[in-house]
Amino acid sequence: MSKGRRNKGNDAEDSQSLGSSADREEPKGKAKNKKGQKGRKDHSSGDEDESEGGVAALLDALSEKRTATREGALRGLQEVIRKEVFSEEIEDRAVELATLILSSMKKGNAKEAVLGADLLALLFVSLQGSCQEVFDMAEEALCPMARTHKSEIVTGKICETLAMGSFACGQDPSDASVLMSFVQALMLGPKTSHELLVPALRAWMLLVTSLPDSYVFERVRRLLAILDSPAKSLLEHEHVDVRVAAAEAASVCYEACWRYSPEEAKKVLTDFCEAEEEAGVAETVPELEDQMSEFDKFAAQMEAAGMSDDDSDENMQNLEIDIDLMQPVVAVAEPKEDEEGKPQGLK
Repeated sequence: MSKGRRNKGNDAEDSQSLGSSADREEPKGKAKNKKGQKGRKDHSSGDEDESEGGVAALLDALSEKRTATREGALRGLQEVIRKEVFSEEIEDRAVELATLILSSMKKGNAKEAVLGADLLALLFVSLQGSCQEVFDMAEEALCPMARTHKSEIVTGKICETLAMGSFACGQDPSDASVLMSFVQALMLGPKTSHELLVPALRAWMLLVTSLPDSYVFERVRRLLAILDSPAKSLLEHEHVDVRVAAAEAASVCYEACWRYSPEEAKKVLTDFCEAEEEAGVAETVPELEDQMSEFDKFAAQMEAAGMSDDDSDENMQNLEIDIDLMQPVVAVAEPKEDEEGKPQGLK
């Protein structure tokens, strides 16, 4: 009996000890939950503070001496604008941000300049009230940089950035046409590769889309002549990306002309195709004349030798005729093909 009472007493003590430990642990669990909830609230409010503080920190990093730090800040600001197109802080500090970006592009390498140009393009799209002010500042600084920069990649990127700014700000046709003249002067330079031509053509095409159809219609022949000038035809450029970009630009010009006057657009297209065809014939005329004179010479030799069409090949080989003269004519008459057998160019 005493042993059973002792066991019951021990069981009661154990149950009391378990209950008391559970009671002690329960407040801890509640404390953890409260702490977790409090932590979540702090975290959500901390995101707002972090985003605001993050923009300020990135702006400060743009003035650092280390190139890697400035490049990281440019990438970070791009992420901020991509995540949230409109930001009050960026809108309020747009002029300051543009000044820092332009300073970074001037003193940095080509990689940093490209990052800065991309960030400026995003900034133009995201700004509302201060877009024109920032664009005027950027245009004044970037046009001289585009003329003198050693990297054609940077020059082409600047062209795209300025075109995006003009498009986003909704510039007047006269101002947009001035910028178009600047871009086409760069891409029609004596020594330009596809690294500049392709982005410059895209910028030029974007500026065309910002012009009224009537404005394009009045100048469509001149615009098409820019793309297919005798001195430098971009439609027949050796690089395929340049040809594609030039053809897309020509299509945009023709589409604007078509919207304004379909009948006149047909005439423009017909005249353009006829000019292309006549140019191709004009190139072959001298070679065809030489070929005809060679045929006359061949016929005179046969007649002097008293030969007929049935004579043997050995007698034919004794005649003097320039067979190689036929190769250039055939090369012009037949479309060129690459290694895979696909036609090249627009001829």
